[in-house]
Amino acid sequence: MGNHDLLDDREREEERNVAYGDLWEWWEERRLRFNTIVGSVGVVVAVIIYIFMPRAVYVNIEAVFLLLGITYAIVANLLYFLGWIIDAITLRMRHYPISTKSRSMIFRIWLVLAILPFVFVLLGALK
Repeated sequence: MGNHDLLDDREREEERNVAYGDLWEWWEERRLRFNTIVGSVGVVVAVIIYIFMPRAVYVNIEAVFLLLGITYAIVANLLYFLGWIIDAITLRMRHYPISTKSRSMIFRIWLVLAILPFVFVLLGALK
């Protein structure tokens, strides 16, 4: 048993001693990054659509973007909350949390899923 194995055992033991609050903190520490990335992509898409998409005279496009932006921000954050729920359910069922590596993978998957609608909207708008 090498020194590397001892470190792995310590990391696993530390991960087993995680409480729900620790999981919450992990997700909350990354929420600003998530919101910044998703929001930035949304703004870029909105600007591209605003510049290149022909508009009807009767549509107040700025109000539509604002309403959709606020709605999407709420929905994206509710979906982001599912990351913590998955983590908490896993802790409850397995009596130890998923690894930090797996949690980071879930974070990245949520990020991609949150950005995908913007890509589809952009592709549809620029047809």
